[in-house]
Amino acid sequence: MCVEYNLMVRSGITFGVTSTFALLVVLNALLRAPEGYEDESGFHIGVLADAAPL
Repeated sequence: MCVEYNLMVRSGITFGVTSTFALLVVLNALLRAPEGYEDESGFHIGVLADAAPL
């Protein structure tokens, strides 16, 4: 327990910067991902052919 605590105290700033950067990378990937839909035959990128316009 003491080893983990000392490691976190010494690398707290590094851990915070790394986790913030990782969160930004995931957020960027989610925003750039194509929209799609999933039905019984799998996941499809694009819109449904018979979908009503919004």
